[in-house]
Amino acid sequence: MVFWDVLVAAARRWYVVFLGLMVTYVAIAAVEARQDVYYLRGQAVFVAPASQVYPNKLRVNAADLITVAGIVGKRINGMEALPKTASSAATMVGRGVRDGVLITLPDNGVQWAPYYDTRALYIEVAAPDPDTARERHRAALAEIGAELEALQDEQDVAADERVTIAPSPESPAVYRLGGQPMFAKIMTLVIGGGITLTIVAAIERRAQRRRSPQTNEPAERERVSSS
Repeated sequence: MVFWDVLVAAARRWYVVFLGLMVTYVAIAAVEARQDVYYLRGQAVFVAPASQVYPNKLRVNAADLITVAGIVGKRINGMEALPKTASSAATMVGRGVRDGVLITLPDNGVQWAPYYDTRALYIEVAAPDPDTARERHRAALAEIGAELEALQDEQDVAADERVTIAPSPESPAVYRLGGQPMFAKIMTLVIGGGITLTIVAAIERRAQRRRSPQTNEPAERERVSSS
């Protein structure tokens, strides 16, 4: 069946084409209604108190700070472990979360051996607009700071020996993740039209196979009678 035959069959079976166009229209409307996502990623770096031995507190990268970061992360997220990804660089949007906040301690190990080497909690934000993304980032920093203070209050840590946090960077960039809506709508239309014509062609071939035995039966009867 050539393309022209398919078009003729589509005109004859207009109801199938109409149904296909309606389904395609709904799909295009769904693509158009899909909102852009604004993504932000920053860090809350855990900083040790300055001392005569370590006057520059940012240069201290003790394992204790990593432990403290992990404890604070557990207090915020609960004890249930987050699903592990193949890379610590995987984003929350890549996991399918398009609206929310994710606070994690990056795991640079393998599946059977976790390895934490960063004294910082990563803050990921997905929001429908840039202002909401920035506001959620500030709220996450405040939550981390509050949990850290509560932890140190419980341990009666002296004021001059307390760990603090520092945002890095101070104002993370917000990225728009929206794809190409026009291209998506065109491809949806092409795919929908192609599937509709394929269904029309399949119905037409099936109808032709049903008619073929009935068409050949009189000819076979003539051969029998003549013999």
